[in-house]
Amino acid sequence: TANGQPMGSVVKAAGGAPVRVRLGVEVHSQMPVETLEVIQNGQVIERRPLLTGVEQHRVEKEVAIDKSAWFAARVTGLTARGLPYEPPRAHTGAVYVHLDGRPVLVREDAELMVRWLGALWAYLEERDNFGPAPNRERARAVFDQGTAYYNKLLAAR
Repeated sequence: TANGQPMGSVVKAAGGAPVRVRLGVEVHSQMPVETLEVIQNGQVIERRPLLTGVEQHRVEKEVAIDKSAWFAARVTGLTARGLPYEPPRAHTGAVYVHLDGRPVLVREDAELMVRWLGALWAYLEERDNFGPAPNRERARAVFDQGTAYYNKLLAAR
C-alpha cells in the first residue's frame, strides 16, 4: 500500500516540498521467502532479509518524493524441491503517487521505448516482410504515432 491505498490505486498529492509516502507491505506465503525488496520506479530502494520459516511478514517504510512515482514489492524465496532452476519469486502490482496531477514518467523508460521502436522498425525494414504497400504504410504510421507519443512525454518534462 501507499498511504493506505492498495495496488492499482492512484494516490493524488500536492507537490511543493517533498511529499512523504507511507509504504506498507504484507507478505503471506506458503513457501519460505528469503528476501523482500521495495521498489520505486523500477529501482530497489530497500532490500530486507526475511526470517525463514515465518509465513507472514509486515514491513513499513516512509519515503519522501519530489516527483510522481510508482511503488511495488518483490519477494524471493528459497530454491526448493520441485523448483528445478530458480527460486520462486513474486511481484506486486504498482501503487502510483501523482504529484500535482502529473503521471509517473521514468525518463530512461521513455527513452528506451523510442530507441526500441527505432530498432524494431529497422529490423522490419531489413526483413521487408510487409506484404502489399498499404501494410507498410499503416505499420509506419503506428510506429510514428508511438514514437511521437514518447517524444512528447520527454519534451514535456
